[in-house]
Amino acid sequence: MNVSQRETHHTDRTDIILTVLYGIVILSGIVGNSLVIAVVWRTRSMHTATNYLLVNLAASDIFVLLWCPNTYNYAVTLPDNKLGNYLCRFFLGDAVDTLCLGVTLFTLTVLAAERYQALVTPMRTKYTLNKQSVSYAIAATWIVSLAISIPDFIFTYIDTTNGKCVSPFSPEANDVKTTYVALAISLYILLPLVVITFCYVQILRGMFITHTICAGPTNRNSEKRKLAVLLIAVTVVFYLLFLPFAIFMLHVAFSKQSGGHNSSDEEVIVLKILTFLIVTNSSLNPLLYAFQSGNYRRGFRTLFSRGNAVAPLENSATSAAYIDLQRIQRITVVTANT
Repeated sequence: MNVSQRETHHTDRTDIILTVLYGIVILSGIVGNSLVIAVVWRTRSMHTATNYLLVNLAASDIFVLLWCPNTYNYAVTLPDNKLGNYLCRFFLGDAVDTLCLGVTLFTLTVLAAERYQALVTPMRTKYTLNKQSVSYAIAATWIVSLAISIPDFIFTYIDTTNGKCVSPFSPEANDVKTTYVALAISLYILLPLVVITFCYVQILRGMFITHTICAGPTNRNSEKRKLAVLLIAVTVVFYLLFLPFAIFMLHVAFSKQSGGHNSSDEEVIVLKILTFLIVTNSSLNPLLYAFQSGNYRRGFRTLFSRGNAVAPLENSATSAAYIDLQRIQRITVVTANT
């Protein structure tokens, strides 16, 4: 009896701590990702396929933060009827987060493939993403992710005994639903991880071993190298925070299928902490951009400066070329008039 009371108290204390941390992470993440979108929108020189994909990444992160189920668990009392089921499926459950995490993973995969094509096989222009074709890639990330997450929307419901939302990723889920969990996590991890690993290993090999990529001291090569390192950092951070959750859920799923597995209070606490790590990742990308990318740093500063109209925040080499072009045009006009 004493053990039970101690575990309940510990769980309550964990919930309070996580609620405060969730508030900090969600607020900072929404602000940071909104700034990323604003910088790209207001900066003409950043209207590129890569930055549009980063905007898609920021948008999916905002949805993860807004629809984070643990944000509202302590503020909403679910009705014990069909409305409760709808609230669980589309608002308080984790189905929307499953959708958006898929978008994040597939966007990271497209980014890796885009950088591979641009740096390793630049002469193969057939598959090059531009400002027009990147919209199809972005749409594909949402469509594929929606297709994978549909069972999560279907299987999520309200447990009338305790008033909680139960989804396939909940410890209370039955064996049939854990089959979906194993399949979904495998699709979210294995295929993207193979593609991402292949692309970035080839890029790193070309940059640091064979020196066939971004070789030379020019500013353009330096910018490409920094962008590649930034995208690799974003991907590594995501997998470091996502893999523990995925491994834990696969362990629970296979344990239930083999029989004899009952969820414990400790398991519920571990799941809450691992879920918090995933949400935390959605707030970290703007910080990585600020530390790694000069264009984003300048864009963030410009947003808070006076008269921050849409401006071409370009690297020094591009800016110099633009100035030279203006000078040539002025000289041509003067010569024609004389």
